[in-house]
Amino acid sequence: VTEVWVGRKLAELESASGARAAWLVRFGEAQLPSPSTVLQDGDHLVVAVTDAIASRVHDIVERGAEGGHA
Repeated sequence: VTEVWVGRKLAELESASGARAAWLVRFGEAQLPSPSTVLQDGDHLVVAVTDAIASRVHDIVERGAEGGHA
């Protein structure tokens, strides 16, 4: 998870990107996150996306929903 999403709920990232979380790895342990899961520094999120939106999802995850102003 990039810094722009730390402290925010997974639902915000999913809504902004169109991606759906498959699982979350936190402190080396895989778990199924819920929409209310608050993302933390060091989290690794595995998401499901279509080819059509993969590039856009990557950009949103890297820069935030509005180019870094998420």
